[in-house]
Amino acid sequence: MPLTAKRPIVERIAVEIFDRLKRLEAGRDDSIQLSEVIRPKRLGGWTPKHLQVVMTQENPERNDELSFVGNPPAVAYDQQYNLRCHVMPSELDPVPVEEWTNLMTSEVIRTITSYSLWHTMGGLAIDTQIRQIENIDTDGSFDGANVPLIVTYRVSETDPYTTR
Repeated sequence: MPLTAKRPIVERIAVEIFDRLKRLEAGRDDSIQLSEVIRPKRLGGWTPKHLQVVMTQENPERNDELSFVGNPPAVAYDQQYNLRCHVMPSELDPVPVEEWTNLMTSEVIRTITSYSLWHTMGGLAIDTQIRQIENIDTDGSFDGANVPLIVTYRVSETDPYTTR
């Protein structure tokens, strides 16, 4: 079976977020155009660059409050996805780096939330929260900002491919 033949809910949510971000890579008249949106491979292989979003995910945390008993039980998780917005303009660019960061993080949030019922990630999630934006500092220099998304979803304990 090919790797993409059937995806668990957590991966389908990641693909939904990734596909929404790819709209910014394509460019629109009223927003910035990203240089690229990537999900890193095992060995990395990417270099930070201006207007790049690198999407990663943390370990899922079980959400007992939203889990429920049954046969089989339904298990809820809070999954954090990090949308690392890299801002690395030319040193000759007259635009302040904070302005680039504000614009980029705002466009990422606007793109993620531009769908009706955006927080359900296409019916796969219970809720999505945008957490506090965090600056990214690499080797003592400013590199952009991280937009953390916490997506809460619920699956069957015995079938992580099925929402409950």
